[in-house]
Amino acid sequence: MTKNRFRFRAWDESFRRMTYDIFFFWKKNKITVYELEEDASKSYLPNSHIVLEQCTGLKDKNGKLIYEGDIVKVAHLSTNLPVGYHQKFATFELTSNRYFADLYGSDANLEVIGNVHENPELLEANNGK
Repeated sequence: MTKNRFRFRAWDESFRRMTYDIFFFWKKNKITVYELEEDASKSYLPNSHIVLEQCTGLKDKNGKLIYEGDIVKVAHLSTNLPVGYHQKFATFELTSNRYFADLYGSDANLEVIGNVHENPELLEANNGK
C-alpha cells in the first residue's frame, strides 16, 4: 500500500483531461506542476486550471489504484460514492448526504468506475435512491 501512497494525478480544467505523469514542487508557498511528455520533455500546467488528487495507496477489487476524486461502486451499500480527503482526521473517506465510510478497510468491496470530473452522472444516479 505505501509505495503508491504519494502518487498524484492532475485534472486539467482548461483541457478537461486527467494527467497521471506529473511532478510538482513547492517554492515560496506556491505549487508548480509539470506534465512529463512521452519524449521526456516537460510542460508547465497552469495552477489556476489544475486540481491535484492524491493516491490513497489502496487498490480496488480489480487492482486499480484509488485516487482522491474517484467514484467507487460500494457493493455492500449498492451505491456509488466519491473518494474525498477529510482534513480534520487526515484520512480518505467515502461520503455523500446519505452515507459515510472510512476508505481503509473497505477496499475489497470497492470498484473504481470513474471520477468526479469526467463522470459526475455516476453520482447523480444516487440522488433518486
